[in-house]
Amino acid sequence: EKSYLLLLPDNPHPTTITTRLENRENHLAHNAPYFASGEIGFGGPMLSSHDNTQTKNPDSNNEDDNELNLSKIIGSIHLVHAASEEEVWAMGRADPYAVLGMWDLEAVEVVPVRVLL
Repeated sequence: EKSYLLLLPDNPHPTTITTRLENRENHLAHNAPYFASGEIGFGGPMLSSHDNTQTKNPDSNNEDDNELNLSKIIGSIHLVHAASEEEVWAMGRADPYAVLGMWDLEAVEVVPVRVLL
């Protein structure tokens, strides 16, 4: 197997943050088997910066949402272990965030990497 960084930038649409929050559980459930099998080594939000300013999400009881300035989220990143770049693309396109149009699929990058540690 090979390793890839899957960079999934958000669409710059005003409803993207709302779409992310409303569909987070579906996104996590969709990816849980990939994490369990090791196909995804890690995943999380990409940020525009590390800012100490935090924004509470009044619509969420999820503490993870409230630890992060939601306006700083600009996309998602996954470390994917797969046989081919095509498999990585297919995995990204099948994610609920992609299906809902939250990610800018025209700007997605699949970057081959070598994981040493």
